[in-house]
Amino acid sequence: MNSVLPDHEPGLPTCGNALLDIVGRNHPFSRDFEKNKVRMRKHEQIIFGPGRDKNVYFPIDCLFSLRCTIKSGYTAEFSQIGKEGIVGINSLFGDCSAASEAIALTSGNAYRIGSSFVEAAFEGSTDFRRAILTYMEGQMRESAQRIICNKQHSITEQVCRTLLMASDRLGNQTLDLTHDQLAIAIGCRREAVSISAGKLQSDGVIRYGYGKITITDRAALEYRSCECYPVIREVFAKFLAAEESDRFPEMNAGFGYGRKA
Repeated sequence: MNSVLPDHEPGLPTCGNALLDIVGRNHPFSRDFEKNKVRMRKHEQIIFGPGRDKNVYFPIDCLFSLRCTIKSGYTAEFSQIGKEGIVGINSLFGDCSAASEAIALTSGNAYRIGSSFVEAAFEGSTDFRRAILTYMEGQMRESAQRIICNKQHSITEQVCRTLLMASDRLGNQTLDLTHDQLAIAIGCRREAVSISAGKLQSDGVIRYGYGKITITDRAALEYRSCECYPVIREVFAKFLAAEESDRFPEMNAGFGYGRKA
């Protein structure tokens, strides 16, 4: 991305959401973080649109899925958002005639702030506006990459890519995700995900059970992912950089993508 964002100022406490941390003390919510913190329940649904939720959410340690459902009942995911981003971003650009849906894939905390207040901050703060627009550019680039990935890469490669990005966005190697959620994220049958996950587990790359998936060999998971993971991760590198080298030191050793198991 070409946009230049201000770095988070060293020594300042982080709020837990990388998008807000980038702006640092200049963002308009710095005095109100704690009172706006809410606990999201796993599977909790948020509907945005006319007469719907009037808030914007900044995830801290939970993961959201943005989805679209057609008349037949088929549901597809088009984006995931964690500690790097913002949920309900369309509210910054006026009333939206079509409803959109966000599902909390995991339980955790987020900052819930009135959309009118966030819209005013977007108009009034150059740093905040620059960060939001850069993030939106990243979302569009990720959506394009996911379309290519879904068409050209194997289910196993997509499972690896999805797990790696979820881990990055949560800052954790243990993910509160199910095979059903992965199937919706990829757009395939649950059985296909289970076959791929079973092979990854038998090879010692992941471990799953009781609705949780743990990455046990991150380097091997990156090795088996497709080229789309490093591309997408680079798009959000500015937002996912905080404490990354301490949490996952092996990330800096190279991605090793595109190689098959």
